Amino acid sequence: MPTAVLPAARGGAVSRDDEPEPTWDDTAASPRDAEGRPWDDEARSPPGRGQPAAHGGGGPGDAGPDRWVDRLGDPRYERQPADPRSDEAMDPGIFDAGVVTFSLRYPFGEGGSAALLTGVLGILSFLVVPGVLAVGYLTRLAGAAARAEEPPGYDDIWGIAKCGVVVTVLWWGAVGGLGTLVYLSAGESTLLASVLALGGSYLLPGLFTTYAATEDLREAAVRTPEFAFTRRYALHFFADAVLLVGLLVVGFLVLLLVTFAAFLLPLAALVPAAYWGYLYGEALEDGRVEPLPPTDG
Repeated sequence: MPTAVLPAARGGAVSRDDEPEPTWDDTAASPRDAEGRPWDDEARSPPGRGQPAAHGGGGPGDAGPDRWVDRLGDPRYERQPADPRSDEAMDPGIFDAGVVTFSLRYPFGEGGSAALLTGVLGILSFLVVPGVLAVGYLTRLAGAAARAEEPPGYDDIWGIAKCGVVVTVLWWGAVGGLGTLVYLSAGESTLLASVLALGGSYLLPGLFTTYAATEDLREAAVRTPEFAFTRRYALHFFADAVLLVGLLVVGFLVLLLVTFAAFLLPLAALVPAAYWGYLYGEALEDGRVEPLPPTDG
């Protein structure tokens, strides 16, 4: 450490006016810089009182270890402006717009090209493969809505096809099994058949949504009762039924008035998918269902 030798002032007291400039004591430990390294007198010198620091041959923008370098105004250390958001990018505030507004706007994000392609695939669903792809996209759309992500595209076509196959088999298997139970129980009791029909119809949206959010059949089987037996699910089950019927009626009316408007009917299926995905996302935020496992991506 540097030591300064101070002469004795008159009266034994030391005045600040009598304080000499500090000098380095060669017998003490050698001076060190801010990083603890020995001071190099040829390259740098410690600042004197009222004097600016000397930086050797480096300029004011030198990014070396000298801590006295002034980086203000140096473009290398300025924060770069953020890239402007594309006009087609999703508005993050859409998730706070309410379930109905969200369901009507969310599927048509990213320019709406994926939604239009889904409508075309829906028209060609009688060819089976386009219908499976459309169902797979609906599944991915509901899962993205549940995770508060942007609407998916058709980039992962094989993943979409896999989801479409699983959901198609699962859906028709559930509908077929439920229909068989209702038919067999109708001979015994009409009330029992009605209860089975209503109960099965009640659970189907939850089964679809939980699989869309997890893409795992075991997880979907565990999460479906957890999601379905919530107050919000019960209220929106009937609201979604009314919304879907209204969309179908509007679609048929438009079909009668506009030529080649059949693609509007498959588009109507996008709205319930976003609807239930949004509700599952809200249930996740409220802690009413278990958090989703991390995704691979």
